[in-house]
Amino acid sequence: MLARIYEKLASPKIAVIFGVLYLINQAIIYSILSRLGPDALKLQLTLSSQVFAEILAKWGDAGLKIYLSHFYFDFHHVILYSVCLASSIAVLTHRKGQAPSSFALFAFVLPFAAAKLDVLENTLHLIMIFHRAYLTPALVAVSGIATNVKWLLAFVSVLIVLYYSVKNVWMRFEK
Repeated sequence: MLARIYEKLASPKIAVIFGVLYLINQAIIYSILSRLGPDALKLQLTLSSQVFAEILAKWGDAGLKIYLSHFYFDFHHVILYSVCLASSIAVLTHRKGQAPSSFALFAFVLPFAAAKLDVLENTLHLIMIFHRAYLTPALVAVSGIATNVKWLLAFVSVLIVLYYSVKNVWMRFEK
């Protein structure tokens, strides 16, 4: 089944469409979160419930309303970036008439793993914001770990796309 999804997403058209939609959505999210300054990123990355609570208190109702408004776009964002990255990886590693290598399939799955962690992060943030009793050291740590691993997986995915892009260009020049 994974190989079939890989084959379906091995389409430059899909990679480009989702890439453009991702960039538009990213600009919208940035325009919202930039009003909160670096605290928005700090809130996502922190492993400390004290830091998390201090940022929420600092923002007050107005800042919290801004932060919450970004979720309208952020839950769609996981689909956009995961499909864009996975499709790019599939396009760059696909060899017509050959089954994908185990590494290609592993790389293909990384953006979707990042997306699942992103949904976990978003869900935990909403729970802790709307139900402050759940703003515990354990939940903040889980959220922070999910966020940090998400960023790592997304970064590795981008590196894989860059590697295969350079490799494919290099192979064309060798011919």
